[in-house]
Amino acid sequence: MKAKIKEKEPQGFEPVPFDPQEFFQDADFAEAYAARKPIFELRHQLLAARKKQGLSQERIAEIMGTKKGNISRLERLDENSLPNLKTLIRYAHAIGGHIEFQFVDDQAVGSENI
Repeated sequence: MKAKIKEKEPQGFEPVPFDPQEFFQDADFAEAYAARKPIFELRHQLLAARKKQGLSQERIAEIMGTKKGNISRLERLDENSLPNLKTLIRYAHAIGGHIEFQFVDDQAVGSENI
């Protein structure tokens, strides 16, 4: 039986104050974030929906007939290998849901749905 090694707390470490909103003052950062915002939102929705159902990645993989690594990659949403619509629909069904799409006119006052 291996002995547990107690990790030491860092000595003299003080957190650095961090305000993520400061990054958005940089136009390049704000533009890059805006371009990726749909990916960030989809990632959040995938994780939130699975956790709300109390399902593990292993269980989702089992339901979808795939491997846990594929579910992990899907939830990570690497922008170089985004999932196709069929995979997202299968994922939604595996968690007991469905997908709805909404297109928003960015030019409309108040972002009315189209």
